[in-house]
This record gives sequence, C-alpha cells and structure tokens, in this order.
Amino acid sequence: MKILSFDTSTKYTALALVEGENVLADVVVKVDTKHSQQLLALIDQTLRAVGWDMSVLDGLVVGVGPGLFTGLRVGVATAQGLAFAQKCPLVGVCSLEAHAMSAGFGPALVAVCKDARKKEIYTGLYRRSYDLSGDVPVPILETVKGPRLLSPDAFVQELLALDEEVLLLGDGVDVYRASFAVEGARFVQDRVASHSLHAVHLARVGSTLLQQETLPALWEVLPIYIRPSEAEMNIGPPEGGAPLAGRLNPDGSIIPESEA
Repeated sequence: MKILSFDTSTKYTALALVEGENVLADVVVKVDTKHSQQLLALIDQTLRAVGWDMSVLDGLVVGVGPGLFTGLRVGVATAQGLAFAQKCPLVGVCSLEAHAMSAGFGPALVAVCKDARKKEIYTGLYRRSYDLSGDVPVPILETVKGPRLLSPDAFVQELLALDEEVLLLGDGVDVYRASFAVEGARFVQDRVASHSLHAVHLARVGSTLLQQETLPALWEVLPIYIRPSEAEMNIGPPEGGAPLAGRLNPDGSIIPESEA
C-alpha cells in the first residue's frame, strides 16, 4: 500500500511516503505558521523525488491534532481536497498518538506533552507493548488517556499518582521544565523523539485504519480542537451565546451561561 501522510499541528510540517514496510521519504521542515504557503509545494517536491505522483497513492493519512488551529485547518483541508480530487481513501490520526509511536525503548508508559501556550499543554498518555512475531519489534499502543488540555503541574501530579516510570516526549517537557523537575519523580525524557513527530508513524497507524472495511467519509475527518478559538473566547461560539472566556472548566468543558 502506497501512503502519503503529513501533519501540520505544530510549527513543523512532517511528511512521509511509505510503501508497505519501506519508508521512501520522511521529512520534517520548520515552517512556523506558514503551512498554507509551503505544504502543497513540499508534497509535490517529495513525490517527485521518489518518482511518484498523486495517482499512484492507495491512501492518505493526516494528523488531526490537537495543536495549532491554523495549521490543523490547513492540513485537514488539504488532505480532504487531495483525497477528493484523486478519489483516494483518507483517514485521520491523533497527532499525539503518532508522536508516542516514535518513542525509543524505555518505560512502557509514554506521556506526550505538547506546548499549547498560555501555560498549558496538550497531553496524551499511552501504554505500549511490542509485537515480536516478525523480524523487527512493532510497538502496539493502548490509549490510557486521550488528548486533553491541562496545566503542566496538573499533568505532573497525575503522573506521580501512577507511581511508575514514565517516558516523556514533546516540547512541553522543555518549555515547562520546572514543573517536571520534581524530586523523586520517575520520569525519563526521550530527547531523540522529543520535539516533533515524524509522519512515518502517522502512516504506520493510518495503514491499519485504511484497511478497515468501512472508512470515514471525507467530511468526517476533522481536526481535534480541544481549546476554543480566540474568536469563541472573546466574541462567542458560532451558534450564539456569550464569550467563553471565564466559562471553561480545567478539563476544557464549558460552564453553562446560567452557572457562570
């Protein structure tokens, strides 16, 4: 199966071309907030470099976040447009899950901590095991807690309560280093895989989804938005109502206007 996968949930664009177990391209480019200006060109350049064009693809995989609002919109909309034009199957994969797949050997419990700014982090907690049936161990992830928006201190307290070794990934660990520098904590930071995910791991997760009997419709592949947009916070949600600023619980759920 020939797969194009990409993620634009951070200031990096990650892109990969994979055929079966063979990785033909695995690219990570820092673009800051310029995904819309560079994504299509990067896809075209990478396809040309390996001698492919869009017509040979068997599937598309896109990272759906959580992460940067604009980056996610650009990535998902681009994937939907390409899939529609090529009549190619498309699946979305949680970016945190794909990042966890990149972890090196270490503790079974993997925590991905992505800087969400505003003194918060996007977090995902996963437990991994390995399929040893082949020549190369293949990681298998079980989601312990899916994507959430938390303060670094709150997440650290959750991890400490588990009382086991935890492998930490993501730029949030460095940005909020003081929160993770807790005496007696059993934290191990994977610095090799720490800062940005590689789209080859999106392809690994997505290839399984693409082989399912029933695939999502293109419009069902949507970004994971945990935090409301700035417009929703300051003006109000599109369906109407008061601004959400001051009406959010710590877990991101909305406090009804009548209770605010």
